[in-house]
Amino acid sequence: MAQTVQLAIGTTTAQSSDIVIAAGATAVVGIYADTGSKLDGTALAYLYQKTPGAPNLLEVLDSTNPSVEVKGANTVYVQRILAGAAFGVFSE
Repeated sequence: MAQTVQLAIGTTTAQSSDIVIAAGATAVVGIYADTGSKLDGTALAYLYQKTPGAPNLLEVLDSTNPSVEVKGANTVYVQRILAGAAFGVFSE
């Protein structure tokens, strides 16, 4: 899977596009800072799994846990929480 920006860098609350992972595949989903910057302590995002009902919280992403490997088949998305420093969401 090629590296893809799922949510552009920003500081406001926002939701990424859906990340669809095929059966048997894995993907890394994570948060990133501007080029030359580091994620700071205000970076906070939630990784959710889509379901037929309410979404399942899979992981909390922050400066100490910036990425996670997700196994397919799965459809997930990331919710960025209001942050003091800009960051975005990627998958690969």
